[in-house]
Amino acid sequence: MSECFSERLKDTLMVRLPGAGSDAVDLEMGNAAHEWFLESGTWHEVVYANIVAGKNTYELVADGGSIGYICELSIGGRRYTPVSGNSLIRRAWSGAYQVMTDYGTITIIPPGPTENEPKGIVANVSVVPEDCACSIPPDVLNHWYDALLDTALGKLYSHVNKPYSNATLALFHIGRYRAHLARARRVVAGGNVRAGGPWVYPQIAPGRSRRGYALPRGV
Repeated sequence: MSECFSERLKDTLMVRLPGAGSDAVDLEMGNAAHEWFLESGTWHEVVYANIVAGKNTYELVADGGSIGYICELSIGGRRYTPVSGNSLIRRAWSGAYQVMTDYGTITIIPPGPTENEPKGIVANVSVVPEDCACSIPPDVLNHWYDALLDTALGKLYSHVNKPYSNATLALFHIGRYRAHLARARRVVAGGNVRAGGPWVYPQIAPGRSRRGYALPRGV
């Protein structure tokens, strides 16, 4: 996070949570930022990769952090459609891509173009901060400050046997987190995102239909 934002958020958390240790607050701030941007998709970047003749596997890299989801992808000016491993044979005739397990590597189908093209692969991706010191764009931080605050408060109040533990307030802020998340997904779906176009939250995204805090990928 930007330094001034990180300090403001931490100061607010410390005031509201008497007895909370600095390390615990730092940890949950980072957890909150990671969860919020992974589940909401409110931070987007457009990333590019060079097409190499005959190559069919490419790594996409976001400047600000790690890639949460690929929301839209085109190769050589042609939009490609994501497919699962079970659909590879059926879709081998068309322009498609498979997202690998690291969420930033793609395999395109059929195998790669026959000519090199600088920046021929263009992807609109959601970005997730890798740590609390990550350089999240200030406009994104300012817009979703309350969401990040409620996410962190929900996590911290949920700690067990701490001076600041409070199950009632934990549920209150988790409820506010859910409300922020629902609004964020409507905003993102409407196209009001940084450096990105309209996006529908992926149906296969983890935690989409589950109650409570979203679970990490693979759970």
